[in-house]
Amino acid sequence: MTRQSGAAAYRRWRAPLEHGAALIDPPFEAAPRLLDENLSLRCLDVRRPSEAVVLGEDRRPRRAVVQERGFDLQGRSLREVSAEARRELLVNARQYMSAYRDVDENGTNENAAPILMSGHQPQLFHPGVWFKNFSLSALGQQLDAHAVNLLIDNDTLRSVSIRVPTGSAAEPRVESIAMDRPADELPLEEREILDADLFASFGRRVHETISPLIDDCLMSKLWPLAVDASRRSKNLGRCLAEARHRLEGQWGLTTLELPLSHVCDTTSFRWFTAHLLAQLPRLWDVHNTSLAEYRRENRVRSRSHPVPDLAVDGDWLEAPFWLWTSSDPRRRRMFVRQTGWEIELTDRQQIRLPLSLSADGDASRAVEQLDELARQGLRVRPRALITTMYARLLLSDLFLHGIGGAKYDQLTDRIIERFFGLWPPQFMTLTATLLLPVDRPLVSEDDVRRVDYRLRELNYHPERFIDTGHGPHTSEIGRLLAEKRRWVDTMLPRGQRAERHREIFRLNRQLASHADRQRRELLEERSRLVTELRSQSLLGSREFAFCLFPERILRPLLLELSSLVA
Repeated sequence: MTRQSGAAAYRRWRAPLEHGAALIDPPFEAAPRLLDENLSLRCLDVRRPSEAVVLGEDRRPRRAVVQERGFDLQGRSLREVSAEARRELLVNARQYMSAYRDVDENGTNENAAPILMSGHQPQLFHPGVWFKNFSLSALGQQLDAHAVNLLIDNDTLRSVSIRVPTGSAAEPRVESIAMDRPADELPLEEREILDADLFASFGRRVHETISPLIDDCLMSKLWPLAVDASRRSKNLGRCLAEARHRLEGQWGLTTLELPLSHVCDTTSFRWFTAHLLAQLPRLWDVHNTSLAEYRRENRVRSRSHPVPDLAVDGDWLEAPFWLWTSSDPRRRRMFVRQTGWEIELTDRQQIRLPLSLSADGDASRAVEQLDELARQGLRVRPRALITTMYARLLLSDLFLHGIGGAKYDQLTDRIIERFFGLWPPQFMTLTATLLLPVDRPLVSEDDVRRVDYRLRELNYHPERFIDTGHGPHTSEIGRLLAEKRRWVDTMLPRGQRAERHREIFRLNRQLASHADRQRRELLEERSRLVTELRSQSLLGSREFAFCLFPERILRPLLLELSSLVA
């Protein structure tokens, strides 16, 4: 099998501008080939040379030549842990879903079928994100595969409001409608509904706000499902996700769904975590080296994009994980140091815990300790790159990304190559642009620039706008035009041209005073265009939540776009 390194070149994707257009890269018809190649990599154990790093005398990471570890995860093979992870994923997903949807236990072959996966935060996202779920379901059916959507609930919820357009098409405005009271920024898995009445009334308030523009938005069907979900769980994100997933089931989608927090509480994930922590000096170096290259090659100047560097503080190395406790559910960075045959975990505040783990040792005891600590309320959660690394390497055979995840996962590819010595599995990148069905003016910035150009011409060439025919000022205009032509035709030596410039400027101003009507008309046209452009920009945003769209528009369009799979 011939493949180019993922580090050879970074791809740049752009969301389509036109309503109803989709970005599908590679195209759907390439999905069977991608899946076959990824499955071949899994079966053939195709590997790449990897780098190695050890701790120097000052306890800082240093490059060194050591024996390739291959697929060993501290006493278990990557293949073995992956097989366990996939079994746990499917069992847990069906158990999780059974609380609110009928689950088909006699579907795709549990052991032999591949797994397709996508993921996103459990929020009211825009239809372009939702397109991934429709595509995931369609591809799963076409390829006879399990289709699993991962709810990324270790991210924080920054806002409990959505932007809702209202007013009129001519003079629209956007209002922020809250579904719950504000609270501290917590991980979604910890964020509960604080005001049940406010949550229950959210659908009605959204519908009333948008009704001047759209009187049949999907919220009327979605929100009763969310309120029903709140009777079983007070977790805000899960209520939103359950309502959406139930609606997808009514529309014929066949995806499984599971929160990432459930995945993190499995034995297989703890084994993977233990391996990364045991090999942290090497991972730390590969992460930061690859990140520096990504920034340089993509000309990214920000030190926080796409992710921050992992820090070092004495003999403490930052690990790409979050730590918090059930009693204090605020995300904090994890730091680790090696002490003999143990490592210590800390959040540099309240948590400081030992694990029986070393670079050359078996992880069995550490996995048991992580399990016990979880029962006591400790939360160990992966950061973004580790989340998709685990999902692509161990859980699934083909991952469907949005544009943001795809851009960042090109960095993950390089880390996988260097840390594991593996060819990274290929992924697909999907998004779509759907605009609210509201009449918008057909105007562009070019129209405003065209008027600006005419206003400039009126200042510098007013004679082009003046009616030089019969009128009370005809003779004066004729005199001014003749004088201007005389100055324009006068060639003066360098150093004597200032007077010529001043006279032409004076004459232009006098001539322009005879084109006041034309100037007023142009200014009025510009003001109208700017207003229409603002209206178009506001109503033409692709970022409005999917629940604001009418079902009669949204459902057939998303199903049609995802039907391109066939």
